Amino acid sequence: MDIEKISKISSMLSQKAKQLHALKNINEPKNPNDLIVLEDLIALLDFKIEFKESKELHFKEREEINAKYQQAKEILENSPDKKSKEFQNFSKELSKLLQTPATSQNFNEISTACSVLISQLEKANQQTTNLLNKYNNDPSYAITHKRLHDRLIDRFQDRFIEKTISSPTDIFTLLSALKIALDERIFKRQEILTEEYTLKNAINAELKNAFKENPSLKDLKKEEEFIAQTLFDELTQNHHQGNSNA
Repeated sequence: MDIEKISKISSMLSQKAKQLHALKNINEPKNPNDLIVLEDLIALLDFKIEFKESKELHFKEREEINAKYQQAKEILENSPDKKSKEFQNFSKELSKLLQTPATSQNFNEISTACSVLISQLEKANQQTTNLLNKYNNDPSYAITHKRLHDRLIDRFQDRFIEKTISSPTDIFTLLSALKIALDERIFKRQEILTEEYTLKNAINAELKNAFKENPSLKDLKKEEEFIAQTLFDELTQNHHQGNSNA
């Protein structure tokens, strides 16, 4: 029975109660059925109140949920890598939580889910921040690092293979060498960032040199095309964004 039906019934009984109160002695109803009606009214109103409270969150509980929603939104908005699959999954999860009506029955479940999501978001953002620090706050290389690592994890599910092939240290060794070489070229001639053909050739050439200088990274050579394309996309995008913000 929902609140609307209960309200209609209680309204009818309330009218009967008013009639009973008009009696000279409410404690001694003239009609024995009147006492039964009063008892039913009291019981029903108590049930209505209890039912309504069970469906609605208390003010403090609702405040807590709203605060967690807001915190999760802010972390997502400030994420340094909004194009990652991880970010998309977090966004979908938050959207799902926002669409779920919070009641006293599911309060603990939703509150816990929000806390877990916030923790995962903070961890993911911290990992990206750590990568940015490694690459001197250059998002092009930090994001390329992430994309390559995620790609290798998806491709090689076995932990031993993953550890051997997609080692973060190996990826950093390769990309940091590539960054040093490309930074020198860009320092000498900034226009390279606006010339698609020249930039792609420079990336491919320096990537090949990096592999020659680090033969132990031969397993990563299988991803040479992916690395070159991802880095090109990121360098181009970040250059355009930099000009737009200037």
